[in-house]
Formats: sequence, structure tokens, C-alpha cells
Amino acid sequence: MSRRSNVDAPENSKTKKQKTAKDQDVINDSDSEGEELTESRLGIIQKVELQDFMCHSHLEVEFGSRLNFINGENGSNAILTAITIALGGKASFTNRSTNMQGFIKESKQRAIVKVWLYNEGPDAFKPQEYANLIQIERAIFRDSKSNSYKLKNGITGHIISTKKSELTAIVDHLAIQIENPINILSQDASREFLASSKPDQLYQWFLKGTQLQQLSDDLEAVRETVGIVENYITKRQSIMPEMKSRKLEWEQKYQMLTQARQLIQNMQSMEEKLAWSFVSDAEKSRDKNNALILEQLGKVEKIAAKIDLEKKKIDAIESFVMEKQKELADIAGRIDPIQVKKSDASTAESALVAELRRLKNNELEMNADAREYRKRLEALKNQIKNEKRRLEGDQKSEKAKVENLKALLNTENEEIKNKISSGKLKLQSIDSELTIFQQNSAKISDKIDQIKANIMNKKRDIERLKQQSKNSLLAFGRGVSEVASEIPKNKWVGRSPIGPLGKYVKLKDIKWNTVIETILDKSLNMFMVDNHQDRTTLDNIMRRCNCQSGILICKPELFDYKAGEPDSSYKTVLRSIEIEDEIVKRQLININRIEQILLVEFRSLADDIMKSNNGRFPKNVVACFTVDGFQVGSRTGGFSTLAANLVKPTGRLTEDLSSIISRFNNSVEQSNNELEKTNSEKFELKKKIAHAVQESKNIDEQRRNGIRRMDAINEQLNKIDLEIAEQEPANIMALEAEQRDVQESLLMVQRQFADQLEAKESLNERLKNSKTKELEVEISTLTKQAEVVCAERPGIDNNLTSAQLQADIEALSKTISEIESSQSQSIEEITIQAQKYISDYNTAKKQLRRMIYYVKTLKEAYQLRLKRWIIFRDSMTVRIKSQFTLHLYRRGYAGSLEFDHTGQLLTPRVHTDNDLALIAANNTSDLSDFVKKKSTSLDEKSENDNVEINNVNKSYDQNNSQSKNLQQNIFNYRKDTKSLSGGEKSFTTISFLLSLWEAMSCPIRALDEFDVFMDAANRAISMRMIVKSARCSPDTQFLLISPQDMTIKPAADIKILFLYAPNRTS
Repeated sequence: MSRRSNVDAPENSKTKKQKTAKDQDVINDSDSEGEELTESRLGIIQKVELQDFMCHSHLEVEFGSRLNFINGENGSNAILTAITIALGGKASFTNRSTNMQGFIKESKQRAIVKVWLYNEGPDAFKPQEYANLIQIERAIFRDSKSNSYKLKNGITGHIISTKKSELTAIVDHLAIQIENPINILSQDASREFLASSKPDQLYQWFLKGTQLQQLSDDLEAVRETVGIVENYITKRQSIMPEMKSRKLEWEQKYQMLTQARQLIQNMQSMEEKLAWSFVSDAEKSRDKNNALILEQLGKVEKIAAKIDLEKKKIDAIESFVMEKQKELADIAGRIDPIQVKKSDASTAESALVAELRRLKNNELEMNADAREYRKRLEALKNQIKNEKRRLEGDQKSEKAKVENLKALLNTENEEIKNKISSGKLKLQSIDSELTIFQQNSAKISDKIDQIKANIMNKKRDIERLKQQSKNSLLAFGRGVSEVASEIPKNKWVGRSPIGPLGKYVKLKDIKWNTVIETILDKSLNMFMVDNHQDRTTLDNIMRRCNCQSGILICKPELFDYKAGEPDSSYKTVLRSIEIEDEIVKRQLININRIEQILLVEFRSLADDIMKSNNGRFPKNVVACFTVDGFQVGSRTGGFSTLAANLVKPTGRLTEDLSSIISRFNNSVEQSNNELEKTNSEKFELKKKIAHAVQESKNIDEQRRNGIRRMDAINEQLNKIDLEIAEQEPANIMALEAEQRDVQESLLMVQRQFADQLEAKESLNERLKNSKTKELEVEISTLTKQAEVVCAERPGIDNNLTSAQLQADIEALSKTISEIESSQSQSIEEITIQAQKYISDYNTAKKQLRRMIYYVKTLKEAYQLRLKRWIIFRDSMTVRIKSQFTLHLYRRGYAGSLEFDHTGQLLTPRVHTDNDLALIAANNTSDLSDFVKKKSTSLDEKSENDNVEINNVNKSYDQNNSQSKNLQQNIFNYRKDTKSLSGGEKSFTTISFLLSLWEAMSCPIRALDEFDVFMDAANRAISMRMIVKSARCSPDTQFLLISPQDMTIKPAADIKILFLYAPNRTS
């Protein structure tokens, strides 16, 4: 394991090269100026630790706060590389590897780089978290492209964050420009910088080192953005008049149809009222029917009360009749003794006559009268006897006939009553059947309407598919065909739009057509572009063509989706279709995850598959569909099985439209057969209804005829009883007459009672159970239909009927149709188009104003920042030129930097001490005195750590009038770097680098192999310049790497690190 050796250099080393006096002065100068540092340290590096990084197994280097010289046999440049990588730099910036894995030591799996940064002073970064030391750790793994960061409290080692954004915030806060090529010059960058002699390359180093290039790039980006927006504004301004004219045209149409729209609103309001008016009419019918039922029930109650009263009268009459019958029996009992007495009287009379004859025998004149009475009495007796015999015979025969007739009439009367009762029951059954028949008839009518609508839809689909067979793009919706034809006519920034996506998709098995089309659905109609500008162009085309398809923005990336597919034994949506375009395939995978949706024919098998992975979905499966349209399981719904909302087949996925048309034709034929069958059922039902109605009428007629017959029989029975009563004694006749009157009253009341009772039962059964129920069902149905039209019930004038509302609606519809007929489009279409054009114009106008203001503001900001950039560039130029001149004079050289900002050229002009001697020989001996004087003056001034450039310029100004001609001669003899020797050129470059460094504000400055091309004299002067520059920058840390021996002594602000050659084996 190689470790670094941190040993201070001895004060005099005899093994080193022989040094010149001037070199020794520099070293002594460093010793004398060393002092303990007390400045606050912010952003400088405390130490660096490497583990398995590049050639080092483990290396730990502690730096000083000011100037650090790193010297070693090999591996020292890994330190700068590690600092760059740890602070977030890219591998390519180091020029040591193209990727991070290249920094891992051979046979190792990871490398770790740690950097500790001081975080002291009032401007410290989150001192409450990181304290006064920040530890940055970056791990690089061989088997992963990712690498991890750990940002820790450098004192406690506690991890504060692992985010790259936190590291970026730290670097920005500490002003560390990690990828500034002048800030940290690696070995290759140093060589490139030292070898740079072309003016344009030097100028680029100047721009990059001072970060003017970044500012310039930002300004250029702003200028390009302004140009793009101005071009867009010009295009928009050119089409604004057309948009305005279209807007005015459609505004006029819209205003013309405002009245029509108001009429439509009125009609919609009336339609809502109409929908609820049907409910109101039905409710009124129900209320009227209920009132009628209540009225009839009231009548029935009155009749029932009257019947009760009449029953009481009948009971009284029957009691009276029974009493009279008893009296009649008593009278009949009294008649028999009278007859006996009559017979006895006749006997007595005969005796008396005999006695009288015997007495009148004695008297002549009494005999004749006696004989006459006897004859008359005998004649009366015979007449009475004969009449009694005749009467008794006639009465018996007539009575038997009358009784037989009455019995027949009563039997017929009972039969008629039974028929009426059975007819009433049958009538109730017929009414129930009739209600069921009517309900079934309504259902069949609804079914017929549905079948007819289905047939019409299928016929429209067939017609659409026939048109689609001529133009397949019609299947993808309105306007798609027009959009596809417009695409080749336009210019596109990227590749031409692709679409519709369904055009590139074909089915392998037609039975999955509906399911797959349901899964893909809207994706099939989409178009695809690869940038936002083309999307805007395509969107404008779609608006013109009235196309509703979506637009997808995506890059043509052919990613590998195989790893996301389930087992090959499963049929997926992707495996069931053929996709011509690979980009389309990837986008359908992104949008619909078709590579992870299974297709299974049976639901039971689908349930088993979706639970086959220990009760979980199979690997790489998100959902499953069956051929009959059920979705079994989903990532959001778990294992639930749902009926998918299948779309109607459109033929987007197949070119064989004939099979779909044939299937639709078969469906139409089946629907026609079903319609014919349903019509037959409805016809049979109508016949049954008619038969039931006719049978009900027949039964009712039979009931009426039976009642009339019963009345006739009762009348005939009353007549017979009346005839019989006429032959009875007066007192019996009176009783029987009274009985007949009561019986007639009773029969009349009974008939009335029967009629009213039947009316009551009929009303209760037919009206209450049938009509009211029917009205309630009708009200419920109408209410549901009305709620579909209007959820809330509007106020309706009670005087307005549904018929009146329908008439008003028809009148409004006629007026609206007349207005529409005057236009080529419907009111809805004109409203949509008018709103679209008005909105488009207003939006475009607002956008144009915002863009004009934006461009104006951007231009002003650009001009202001450009002026400030030029001022900053010029100030940097003056400062760097002055510093460069100062550093040359410290070596005894003269020269300057010539900037050509227009051509972006930077040319160093330098003359050495030999040049000065040549100038003196050719011009004047005073020149050497002048140079010597100036050199001596600069040497004296350079011993002060705070040499000011203004003092040098002041020195020039004081002697300017005396040496004007001399300086002009010097300038004429200045040379560019091509004519300099290697050491002179390296010294000039170091002077230029120091000038750039002093114009920068980064706390860390690093340089690798800066002295490889220098001779001993220039190297000593350069070292002294660097030390002086470092001491003039108290807040900056210098890291200088050199493979050569150090000729400088360590001090409080100078640290020299020696590294042994690393062990490159494992």
C-alpha cells in the first residue's frame, strides 16, 4: 500500500541541482516572509483521501491553507482528478477517463473519494448542520453507472444529505468553479494551456477562465430566443387579420342566431315543463280517480245504511206477516165451527119447518109459505153444496198448477243468481288477466322500439363500414382522413407526424377484435410528433379539419421492453397484434402497457391465472381480459371481476371489413326475426286482450239479461200471488195485499242492494286495484323520464296542459328550423365555431401582446446585460493586461497583451532581456539604464506583499514624457510567443495564467506540471511570482504539482508534500 510522505524539505540539500543566486533569493524570500495564518478559511481544502482510486489503494493528503507544492515520482495528478470528481465534476472533464468506472483501481469493485472543505467565517454554508468542516464523499461502483454522494459534518461524521443538489448548492455557495478549465488545470489541461500559442485559443482561455464565455453563451441564448419569438410574432401578426375577419364573420352569425338560441332555451324550458306536465296530468287523473272512488264509496256507505234500515223494516214486516199468518190460521179455525153450526142450523131449520108444517097443518094459510121456504131453502142448500163442491175441485187443481209454476220460477231465479255470481267472479279474473295483458303489451312495445333502434344503429354501422372499405381512415373518426392528407403538404421541424396509430396495428385473431379495440380505443386515433412546434402545427390542422384525435409528443426511442413481458405461455395484447412501426409499438406499450395485459378465453381460467403466483398476479402482469368482455383483476381494483364497457366494433384493427359487415347483417337479420316474433306476440296479445274485453262485455250483458229475467219472474210471481189473493176472503186478501206490497218493496230494495253491492265490488276491484295502480305505475315511469330531462321539477301553470305545451314546443321548433334553414349549419355548430374563433382570436391577441412585451423586456434586458458584459470584459482586459505586464517586469521582460475583441484574438507581445540589449545597441545607450532602473524599481516593489498595479502604472506615467520614443522602439521590437524559447514561453504562459487567476474569485486554484518546459532561471522566477501571487490572495488556496525537485523552503503558508510511487498491484 502506498502512503504519502509529508516531510518538510531540509534547509540546504546538497543533492539538489546547483541553484543560481537569483533562485536562492526567491527561497530566502519565502523563508523570511513566512508567518502564521490567521485568516478565516472558507471553501479551501483541508485534506483529500482516496481509496482504490486510479493507481492508489489508499492515499490521504493534508493541505495547507495557502500554498501547497506536491512533488512525487508518480500518481500525484490523481489528487487533482479526485478533487474534481468529488466536487461533482464529470469524468470527461478530467481527460483521464470517459466514464466513472475508469477511475476504479484494477480488480477492485468500487472507489471512494473524500474531500474535507473548511466552512469557517460569517459566510459559512449551513454552519448549524455542517459546523466548520464539510466532508464530501463520493463512491463509484464498477457494476453500476450510478454513484452515491454522502455529505457529512466534517467534525462528527454525521450524514447531512445524500443528494447531488445539496453538493451543487455547496459548490455554488463557496464559489468553487470545478469545471472552469483555468481554475483547476489537470496534467493534460496544463500542457494544452502551456502549448497554446494561437491568438484565438488564448482568447478562448481568457473567456473561459473569467467565465465571460458562460455569460456570453447565456446572452447568445437570450438573443436566439428573442429571434425565435420575433419570427413567431411576425408569423402570428401575418395571420391575425385573417383570424379577425373570421372572428367577425362568426360573431355576426352568432349574433344572428342569438334569438334562435333564446328560442332553444325557451323550448328546452318548455320541454322540461312538458316532461313534468305528463306527470302532472297523470297525477290529476289519479286524484280524480281517487275522488271518484271516494264518492262511490260514500254512496255505497249510504246505500249500506239504507239497506240496514230497509232490513229493519223487512224484519218488522216479516214479523207483522207472521202475526197476520197466525191470525189467518185462527180465522181458518173459526170458519170450521161456523160451517158445523150452519149444518146444525139447517138441521134445526128442517126440524123447525117440520114442526111448523105440523103446526100449520092446523092452519091452512101458513102451510103454503112454509112449502115455499122449504123449496127455496132446499134449492139454496143444493146450490151451496154444488158450489162448494165446484169450488173445492177448482181450487185444488189451480193451486197445484200455481205451486208448480212458482217452484219453476223460483228455481230459475236461483239459477240466474248463481250465474250472475259466477259471472262476477269470472269478470274479476278477466280483469286481472286484462291488466297483465296490458302490462305485457307495454313491455313488448318497449322491446319492439329497442329492436327497431338496434336495427337502425346496425344499418348505420353497415353503411359506415361500407364507406370505410373505400377509405380506411374513416374508422378513426371525423376529420382524420383530411388531417392525413394535409400532413404531406406542410413543413415539419422534426419527422413528419405519424398517425393515426391504429393504422399500423393489425389483429392476428378476429375474435379478440372488440376486447383489444376497447383496451386501445382512443390511442388508436392519436397522432405522434417529436417536438412541440410540430404539435402546434398539427393541432392547427386538426382544428381546421374538425378532428378530435389526440397528439402525442415523444422521442423516437426504441427501448427494450422484453424484460417487462410475462411468461411466453401467456397470450398478451402485444402478442395478439401486429404493429408495423416499432416506434408506434413502443408508444402503445408506454400508454396502454399492452405487453402486460393478458387475454384469456374463459373467466374460470382467468381467475386461476391471476392467482397463480401464490395468490398474487403473475410476474409482469397488470390485468386480464376474457373474450366475452370481462376484466379479471387490475392493479387498482385487486382481484375483482368487472364487466368491461366494450366499444362498438369500428374496424380500426382489421382490413377484413366484410366479416364485420356480415356479422352486422346477421345481427340485423336476427333482430328482424326477433322483431317479427315480437310483433306476432304483440298481435296474439292484442287478440287475447280483445277476446277478454269481448268476454267481459258478454258476461256483463248476461248479468244484465239475468237481472231483467229475475225482475220478470218476480213480477210474474207477484201477479200469481195477486190472483190467488183475489179468491181469498177480504180480510185475507187485505193481509196478502199488504204482504205483496212489502214483498215488492223488499224485492226492490234487494235488487237495489245487489246492484249497489256489485257496483261497490266492481269499483273496489277494477278501479282501485287496476286503474289506480296503473296510474301510479304511469306516474312513476313519467317521473323517471322527466327527471332525465330535468332533475328538478319546474313550476308549471296549472292551466297549461301537456297538449298545449306540445303545441307551443312545435311552434318554437318550427321557428328554430326556419332560422336553421337560413344557415348551412345548425345552431349548435355555429355556436361552437363562433366561440372557437372568438376564443382563438382573443387568445392569440393576448398571447401576441404578451410576447411583444416579453420580447421588448427581453431586448432591454439583453442590451443592458450586453453593455454590462462589455464593461466587465473591458475591465477584466485592463486588469489582466496590467497584471501580465507586471509579471513580465518582475523577470526583467517587457511586453503586453493585445486584445482583439471583435475577432476574438489575444496576442502576447514580449521581449526578453536579450531583446532589450539589441534595442540598446541599435538605438541608445540610455535604454539599458532605463530598463535597469525599471527592473530595480520593480524588484524593490515586489518585495512588498501588497504590490499594487496602480503603483506600476504611476511609475510608467512619471517617466512617460522622458521615454516616449524609447517605449515606442521597445514596442516595435516586441515578439509573439512563437519566437520565444521553451523556458521563456512557459514563463510568459505562467504570467498569463497568474493574471487570469488574479481576475477570478475561486478559493481553490490548482496546476499540474507547470514547470516542465522551464529552465532553472525561469522556473525560479515563476516560483517566486506564484508565491507572491498566493500571498496577495489571502482567501485562496494553491495546489501546484511538479515532478521536479523543489527549490523552495517550507513556511507557515507554504507546505511541500512528497509522494512515493504508488503500488499498482493488488
